[in-house]
Amino acid sequence: MKSGISRLLITLLIFCSGSVLPSAVAQEIAEGSEPYYSAPELTEPLSSVTEPGLLSKSHKELEGIENCTKCHPTGSSPGTAKCLECHSEIKERWDKEVGYHGKFLKGNCIECHKEHKGIDVSIIQFDRLTFNHNLALFPLEGKHRSLQCEACHLLKSGETGTLGFRYMGLPQECYQCHSTPHGGEVDLNCLRCHTQQGWTGRHIVFNHNRDASFKLRGAHIEVKCEKCHPNKVYKPRPRDCAGCHKDPHQQQLGTDCARCHNEWRWSDARYQFNHDTQTSFSLLGKHKDLKCTQCHSAKFKDTPTQCVACHQDVHNDKFGQDCAKCHNQWSWQVVDSEKFNHSIHTGFALTGKHTALACSRCHPKQGAVKVRGKNCVDCHPDIYHRKELGNKCERCHNTRSWKIQPAEFNHKKLAKFELGSLHSGLECNACHQEKGKFKGLSSTCESCHKRETQFLAGISIFDDLTTMPSSMHNTVRCQDCHSVSDTPKDITPISQRCSKCHPASYKEVCRYWVTELDKESDSLQLQLAELKTFVKRHATDTDTTLTPLNMTFYLFTDYIDQVTKVIHRLREGGFHNLGLSIKEFEYAERLLEQLRDFVQREMKKSSHEEFSTTNK
Repeated sequence: MKSGISRLLITLLIFCSGSVLPSAVAQEIAEGSEPYYSAPELTEPLSSVTEPGLLSKSHKELEGIENCTKCHPTGSSPGTAKCLECHSEIKERWDKEVGYHGKFLKGNCIECHKEHKGIDVSIIQFDRLTFNHNLALFPLEGKHRSLQCEACHLLKSGETGTLGFRYMGLPQECYQCHSTPHGGEVDLNCLRCHTQQGWTGRHIVFNHNRDASFKLRGAHIEVKCEKCHPNKVYKPRPRDCAGCHKDPHQQQLGTDCARCHNEWRWSDARYQFNHDTQTSFSLLGKHKDLKCTQCHSAKFKDTPTQCVACHQDVHNDKFGQDCAKCHNQWSWQVVDSEKFNHSIHTGFALTGKHTALACSRCHPKQGAVKVRGKNCVDCHPDIYHRKELGNKCERCHNTRSWKIQPAEFNHKKLAKFELGSLHSGLECNACHQEKGKFKGLSSTCESCHKRETQFLAGISIFDDLTTMPSSMHNTVRCQDCHSVSDTPKDITPISQRCSKCHPASYKEVCRYWVTELDKESDSLQLQLAELKTFVKRHATDTDTTLTPLNMTFYLFTDYIDQVTKVIHRLREGGFHNLGLSIKEFEYAERLLEQLRDFVQREMKKSSHEEFSTTNK
């Protein structure tokens, strides 16, 4: 019994190792005698040969020891040639060198397809995420790229009806996956008209002039397909104009539409039809721009040519029916100046914007020749000044522009306040802020220059600073140093007038103070610019997370605005209160220092590069 089992195992080992037995050994084994040689040394467990594992579902019909030689004819591993005996579709692709297997995979099949791993284990193993589908027989283009594998490869088995993956032999024609809306009217070569980038719209590549017998020209090019092919009906379709276009002439002019119309614009009939030569009424002026239907609403023959036939007589026949005495065909509302002179015939000259007005603006009633009056207020109600300035509008306004032009208005003579070069560049509403209010305004400097007045009084823009009135200018009036003839923001004439109260050397002291204030302003400006640039670069508006840098940029905006106000104050009027200017400069530097410290701390927390800037 023991020797019989030994002989069986030896036979299996030799069979599986691919060795050929010598005839004497084979005979000895067959006769049941003991072998005169020892078994070869095993490098793997014996069970791997005697019990290699179940085959997958794909090869389940080959299960059983009696079927081993179908894949292992000599006891060795199955070679590629043996696999191709059954898998003819792979062999065909190898021979033609097409597809993924035919071009890129010409090795031993079992290198990728491992068997004997179990009945439920698939022998097709690959990574869907990294697999390049363009190496396969069907490259993925357009919208196919966004599809999941299951959309095409998950098919129902013909035997059991269960779902499973199928990788080869899938249909590649469009109609196999996409239903055609065209029925049997067109062939199934979908790519003649469609692309894989999109099924409709701009992705349609059908060329009507190339692929159809009806050429699209003019306005037909812009017409949507469904306008001529409703319900996707493509054959047959009429080709004559009446097949699609309703005849508005009710066959009065026949069916040859091309005599007047063309394919570019249906309304171009007036350009092809010469109204001047083919009718007794020449089209001049505005008549050229009219649509045919505006004169020919129902018919084209025997249309009246008198003006009153189409235009209502607003004068109620007071001037007869010869409209051409005053009007022309270019503009009905502009009376011919050669025939009618408004200044001579009415005593009211039309100047400025009055010349472009329609007659009905001043003569609102039909047939009315006279108007209410010739004064401005007769047509223009005084809703702004509420009769505060009387009815002599021409003192400030003119017919060219209702808006007051300061250069034309003598402010000193009429308002008793000289503007000079200091105020001449200002808009009227800079001082007259209430609409229509011109009287009762104070002429003192303090009434408009409240910020400068507060600055002289020592009131800071920072609530934390105590009041510090100017020790130098507390008894000086504005007009003692300033004049309406000064150029705005020019310190030179002011410093020259300092010598009225101070020695001549004070002029240089004044200039020195102004220079120092400019240096302090430049220092703050530089620090502020560097800080804002850094914060904006690391905290953009597009960030959705409220990071510490974003908090710096948004929550400290008020600090930045206050520093900016100090810069403007130092440049424009810091000389008025030197003591307060120095305190505000120091306060602004402290604000910037707080901003820098905060940014430094937050940058270290987020492991960004450190931020440094000039302190002064």
